[in-house]
This record gives sequence, C-alpha cells and structure tokens, in this order.
Amino acid sequence: MRSRCFLLLVPFLLTACTASALKGTPLPAGSFSLDSSDGGGTGTAYVRGYAVVNRVQEPFCSHDPEETDDCQAFDYVFLRIINTGSPVMDRFITQNRGNAYVGKKSVGLGCMGEGGTITYVNDSDAFGRKTYTIAPELARQILRSTVRTPVTLALTKETLSGGTEGPPCYAHFTSVQAVAAQ
Repeated sequence: MRSRCFLLLVPFLLTACTASALKGTPLPAGSFSLDSSDGGGTGTAYVRGYAVVNRVQEPFCSHDPEETDDCQAFDYVFLRIINTGSPVMDRFITQNRGNAYVGKKSVGLGCMGEGGTITYVNDSDAFGRKTYTIAPELARQILRSTVRTPVTLALTKETLSGGTEGPPCYAHFTSVQAVAAQ
C-alpha cells in the first residue's frame, strides 16, 4: 500500500497522518451477525490489528491462600484491533468486553504454543469443544505484527447455543485465516 503521508516536523500532524495511513483499504463487511443480546454471534468478520501478548492466569481457578494454588499462567495472544469491516463486529467486542478473552478493542486468539504456534480451545454446536492450532507461518505473521505493520485476518465464529466457563486458552473464533494484503 502506498502511503500519501510525508515526514512532517509537527508531531501532531505526523501522528494524524500515520493513523490515517494505518487504516488501509476498507475491509469487507463479512457475514458476522449477532443473533441475540447475550453477546453471541456467528459468521466471518474481517479485522486489521496487531498482536499483544499478556501473561494471564488460568480462568475460574481458586486463588484462595487456604487452598493449594495450582493455577497456571499462560502467555495469551490478543489481537488489538485497528479497524473492522463490520459495525456488528464492533458491537460484539463492546458487548463481550470484560470477558477473559475480549478486551477493549481486542479479541483473544489463544496461547503461545510450542514451535511458534498459537493454540486455542473453541466451543461450537458444529464441532463441540475442540483444540485448534494456528499454523506456524500465520502465527509468526500475527506475532510480528505491530501498530505500524498490522495483520489482516478473517475470524469465523461458529454458532454456540449453550455455553460453559471458558477453559484456559479459549478463543471465541473457530477459524483464524490470513487475508491477502490490500
């Protein structure tokens, strides 16, 4: 993508120019929809963002000092979203914010796995609870992304009509795929 920005000595204008250039070309709307007010959703959303890795504690684990604390910590990968192709996806993030795997303008992708992968657990009506692994090449692309060099992904969420407590390394999206640079 060719940027229309040029180096300016005024920091405010440089920041505004950079932020505009990062948005890139518009993303497709996709098929993502919210089927109820409970924050659930289904379909594919296109997002542009960059990886942020946080150390997170195992969810729903007792941290009571009276009990044996066998809780584990994980290096969890979030995608900090710069923009989406869908206001519906924006609403999904807003409705689920505070969930262990959705943050302010970010969605969880999974835990750092061995060999440069990202591994996650997802529940869906179609596949049940299953563990998935993002291929090493795509995982490296995601992990190398920055605010200045974001990655564009297609995130697909299958229908989940029930629900339980999310296990460690859970992600709301069943499929994570790269979208060609635009």
